[in-house]
Amino acid sequence: MKVGGPPDDKDWEKVTVFLPFLEIFYKATLSFSRLRYVTGNNFVEEIFDIGYTINRYLAELNLGLRSIASQIKMKFDKYWANVNNVNVLMFITLVLDSRHKLRYVEWIVRRSYDPNNSFVLCQRIKDTLTSLFDFNAYSQPSAPQMKSLSMDDVGHGDGGIRKLKGTNLRKDFVTEIELFDTSETTELEKYLRG
Repeated sequence: MKVGGPPDDKDWEKVTVFLPFLEIFYKATLSFSRLRYVTGNNFVEEIFDIGYTINRYLAELNLGLRSIASQIKMKFDKYWANVNNVNVLMFITLVLDSRHKLRYVEWIVRRSYDPNNSFVLCQRIKDTLTSLFDFNAYSQPSAPQMKSLSMDDVGHGDGGIRKLKGTNLRKDFVTEIELFDTSETTELEKYLRG
């Protein structure tokens, strides 16, 4: 508020309240800028975790923090609220990460958008996946079938599921979604449900 001089107690109080909010952006930036790791499959989780955190801060009692969260939400929605402008390929990278598959992506979408928009976006993702699969299946000579790896085959170590700051999307997903399979018909559906 003041033009010059050192920060006073009120200024430091505002900083300490706002610092955890800024931490999610810092951690997302670190995740996106890794040099030795593929980060495409982390993008959706990080972005929508930021959206969930912004929404939590909109319910804060602290008016200053709620005001800042409201301003950030407007900017966030400028890029992520319209499902027709969302690039579905970022969701495809998450689907192709064998830890997640389609059910996890659909869950994130349903949690992030209203029912009509989530249906539209989920349908676009499925259509794109099917189109990519069909193109690849018909343009490539048949190849020998490969055994898919399970988590037991891969090992758990540091490459396992990372903890997200904020809502922990994977944990919430496992808690809310039943883990049984329904009928499988194509190779793509087997992968997506497996």
